[in-house]
Amino acid sequence: MLAGLQNVTFEFGARVIVKDATWHIQPNERIGLIGYNGTGKSTLLKLLTGASPRRRVR
Repeated sequence: MLAGLQNVTFEFGARVIVKDATWHIQPNERIGLIGYNGTGKSTLLKLLTGASPRRRVR
């Protein structure tokens, strides 16, 4: 596994942005992350890279 998340939930205030997300990226694998504005695409990538504050992650 190159990178991944396991059972990650991210809340912003009272709003749940990502709930129980689990996914893995394998070497040489290409991914696409699509969705409506405000659905947590950037937040999910920030969680994966560690750019988001850990205090809000359960």
